[in-house]
Amino acid sequence: MSLIPFFLEKSWSWLNDPYINYYSATGSITRKGQLEWFDSLHERNDYMIWGVKFQNVPIGVCGLKNIKDGQAEYWGYIGEKDLYGRGLGYDMLTLVLARAKEKRIFKVVLKVLPDNQRAIRLYQKCFFEEYDRDNNYIYMRTVL
Repeated sequence: MSLIPFFLEKSWSWLNDPYINYYSATGSITRKGQLEWFDSLHERNDYMIWGVKFQNVPIGVCGLKNIKDGQAEYWGYIGEKDLYGRGLGYDMLTLVLARAKEKRIFKVVLKVLPDNQRAIRLYQKCFFEEYDRDNNYIYMRTVL
């Protein structure tokens, strides 16, 4: 089986987990909507996505979106909750930042829920700094 359908199936499961759905700020998704979104990726140049594996097992996804003029927005999540706390989020984020730099993207922003302290600590460890906040999110950025 190709890994693409496997990652799609896993992401469907992960994003329908209430905890992951909340912290990824995904909201309600349908299977049809998921497939239409995925099928649209080959036509886009403002979006990059990577599947994440640990010990050859798919565990999450990450990427850059809203890519424009040397800037992009980071997004990512580990879907296998039993792997939280192992430093995989750090590995995932540093890989995406390295890929961003290779693609000449030198400013990366993100948004995070204020109660997601684990993610905020990770982002600070990777040199993201808060630059704004509103009622819903903390906005952070780093320059590569």
